[in-house]
Amino acid sequence: MLWTLPNTSGLRSTRTSDGMNISTTSRRKQIPPELSYNATCSSVRVIPTVWDPHTALNIQKLEAVQRRSARFVMNNYSQTSSVISMLETLKWISLVERRARNKAIMMYRIVHGLVAIPTTELHPMMTTARGHTNRFLIPYARTILYKHSFFPDSIRIWNNFSQRAVDSTSLDEFRQEVLACSLR
Repeated sequence: MLWTLPNTSGLRSTRTSDGMNISTTSRRKQIPPELSYNATCSSVRVIPTVWDPHTALNIQKLEAVQRRSARFVMNNYSQTSSVISMLETLKWISLVERRARNKAIMMYRIVHGLVAIPTTELHPMMTTARGHTNRFLIPYARTILYKHSFFPDSIRIWNNFSQRAVDSTSLDEFRQEVLACSLR
């Protein structure tokens, strides 16, 4: 009988506390670092932008996670300490505000063609009675679920910006305009 040894080029050896050697697979050698980084960055950028809970219960649950995180970072679990002051000390904005800012920045990218997202949902307004000249019609939403989905909600945020913010020549300039105002 002929025995063949497994390919050990992607394995590394780890010594446990009791002196045994364990071979583990190295994931970094299986996925090229540039692909891993790009996939991670694109999903980190898009997921919080698209997924946005609109019910009060879900928003409260997410904000509770942030509040617990603030207690953990500050290492202050006292019942008498204020989580709001911890959030202000850490300079953390609410998650609702952060998601609104991400939506505004993604809308800028979509409008200016910086991402490959079709603009079929964007219909320019014909009148410019008030607001800036680059406003879009908010699509009719028969259901609450669609009303709070990405395009209707993002268009609502976009239409409330000033002309100066919308006319920004670069993404960084627009980001500074977004950071300067409160969206929610």
